[in-house]
Amino acid sequence: MSGDVQPKKRKDKRKKKEDHQEDVHQPTTPTPPTLIADDTNIHIHKEKTIGGGICAKCIFFIITLAIAIVLGYTIVEHRGLTDIDIPLSESRFATIFEGWIDTSPDHDDHHDEVSFDDHDDHEDEEDEGIGSEEDEHEESEEAEQEESEQEESEHEESEEDEEDEQEDEQEDAESEQDESEVEQEESEQEIDESQEIQAESDEQDEEEQDDEDDDQDSQSDDQDDEQPIESEEEEEQTQISDEQQEDEEDEGVEEIPEKAKTTKLKRSNRKDVSDEDKDEDQEGDENDMDDATNGANTGRVQESDSDDDKPIKKRSGAQSYEFENITNSQDYLIRDSLDTAERHLPNNLPLALTLFIKILEDHPGSPRALYGRARALDQLAEKKRSNEILQESIKYFAKVLNAKYVPDALFLAAAKRCIERMRFIGNYAKSIEIHQKLLEKFPNEIKYRNDFAVTLLTINKVTTARMLLLETLEKWPEDGFALVHYGFILKTVDNNLSLAIEYLTKGIATKEPGVIDGRFYFHLGDALARIGKPEEAIKIYEDGVINKVFLSKYQRSLYNVNRLTGKPFWEPEQTPYDKLYELLRQNWKEIRNEGLSMLDKKGYFKDESENLKDVGDWKQFELYARGVKNKENCLKCPITCQIIEASPETRTCRRGQVKFSVMHPGTHVWPHCGPTNCRLRVHLGLKVPPKTYIRVAEEIRSWEEGKIIVFDDSFEHEVWHNGTEYRLVLIVDVWHPELTKAERVNLSPI
Repeated sequence: MSGDVQPKKRKDKRKKKEDHQEDVHQPTTPTPPTLIADDTNIHIHKEKTIGGGICAKCIFFIITLAIAIVLGYTIVEHRGLTDIDIPLSESRFATIFEGWIDTSPDHDDHHDEVSFDDHDDHEDEEDEGIGSEEDEHEESEEAEQEESEQEESEHEESEEDEEDEQEDEQEDAESEQDESEVEQEESEQEIDESQEIQAESDEQDEEEQDDEDDDQDSQSDDQDDEQPIESEEEEEQTQISDEQQEDEEDEGVEEIPEKAKTTKLKRSNRKDVSDEDKDEDQEGDENDMDDATNGANTGRVQESDSDDDKPIKKRSGAQSYEFENITNSQDYLIRDSLDTAERHLPNNLPLALTLFIKILEDHPGSPRALYGRARALDQLAEKKRSNEILQESIKYFAKVLNAKYVPDALFLAAAKRCIERMRFIGNYAKSIEIHQKLLEKFPNEIKYRNDFAVTLLTINKVTTARMLLLETLEKWPEDGFALVHYGFILKTVDNNLSLAIEYLTKGIATKEPGVIDGRFYFHLGDALARIGKPEEAIKIYEDGVINKVFLSKYQRSLYNVNRLTGKPFWEPEQTPYDKLYELLRQNWKEIRNEGLSMLDKKGYFKDESENLKDVGDWKQFELYARGVKNKENCLKCPITCQIIEASPETRTCRRGQVKFSVMHPGTHVWPHCGPTNCRLRVHLGLKVPPKTYIRVAEEIRSWEEGKIIVFDDSFEHEVWHNGTEYRLVLIVDVWHPELTKAERVNLSPI
């Protein structure tokens, strides 16, 4: 309003008061009819004027309410366009978090624009109505002002001043009302302009997105030929994403192409379905889903479960992975954790073990984690020399073989180590199950069949071993390893010398790994010697020396310390065991009596069990074996055993024996060798008839009663008894004098 309005209103107010007083103090004054009509009109108009404040308040309230409604509607319509509050169902990333795409938008831009236009028209009409009422109000105020200027009083002025202040406050409110209306109109204009700009921006984004989609479609034509179903799904998904982009506002965040997103989603969904079909009963499904998420974060594209049992393959242009041959697709997703634990194995076994245990808590079926835990326990068992920990290690090696999707290289490594550790603690029978798993996994691998045969022979399951070797030779008749082992059975079990010579000769001739072994050379030469071909036997032994399986053609022991001096016969004074020799010489008769007393009792002497006898009768009565005392037998021979107990060189000899040996007339013992060069053998003559001989290498000697001879039984030796009475000797084995104390303690028993 202009500055002249307020004085006019004040005059109008004063006039209004005068009229009101006249009406009160002069109720009976006659009035001309025309004036009454005029006054009535004026009064009616004044009543409207008096009520104009209420109308203004109502109008102000209505306008304020309309503005609030407009602002609220505007906020509701645009609440998805802020960075603070984005409804998940309308977010462009909703498909990533929820795994689905909203194909039915909830709002329409055109409808929103119509509602805004209707609201603007309604406000314009209200503005026009308010303006007309103000014009009429100003005209009536000017008419009344001219009639009431001369009748003002001081008292009325004071009252009118107070009322004027109230009117000023009301007019100020109306002024603020007008200003808010102007601001509202400006804000609505800005909203309309922003919507037009946003519409233009959306249209431009749609055109750019269409161009990008066209480029991507042209680049993926070849892939579409191979995967038509996936292409159709991507096309539908692209259309949906284009519709959604029309409703979204650019938030300053780099856009992810919708087509690329839907492609990843489709692959993920197909993989999830495949996982549910194939791994329904697998433990740790929830952990596997977490693994899949981790794989997505590392950029690894997970393929179908049909490839889970295969190691990861190096992709063209990709850097090779150190453990790819023992890592399946599931373990590849957690490779960082597995590699970290692996790196601690050499230097920090407890930490490595803890890390592998932690991985197995989250991924109990991880083959690499099971194998890592088994290795950590294995090394810890060796460090602490604990059979209990070793048994735990074997358990986890076996768990690797029972896990799902184990790569071949990892399966093989776990199986081989499991068998080795089982053999180490003597669990040969339990290792059979592991061998069978290997054969099931690799039925055409000859090596695993042959290793199984060796285990069977070790635990004396000769029949099963024979059948297995024959099956192998039927499929692979030229396999040298199977040939020599089958020949070994023919020689040592069947005593079929001629057929054994055939298989052993053919097998050794292949020179394959595992056939150049002293046992096969030994038994081939022995078979030749027994059928009367000693010259050919010597050639085999000489070939064994060339191939370093024998120390010499006569010294053919298999468990040797190579630095030890080797010679067929030793003189007693060449060894440091004079005290033992003296005790034996001094007590030889008492020793003989104890031996004869046992010989007279039936059942105490046992037949020789190594198939060394050609003809005759040769028996033994054992007192010590492998450093262990036979207490029951020693009770029957107290003097002899007391001498042995006083002589640590023989009492502790874990690669030797103490026994009585009786040989009857007409006996011949084949040429043979002892198993090790770590001992010397002492013979004490107790009853020695004439025409009894022993050959060691190329030297022949005989025994004398009460005297000793010392020889190295690792050399070939042979015995004849051509006399008429039995021959009785005491055999006492002692450590080779050149062995150290540590070697005597640590050498394994034989």
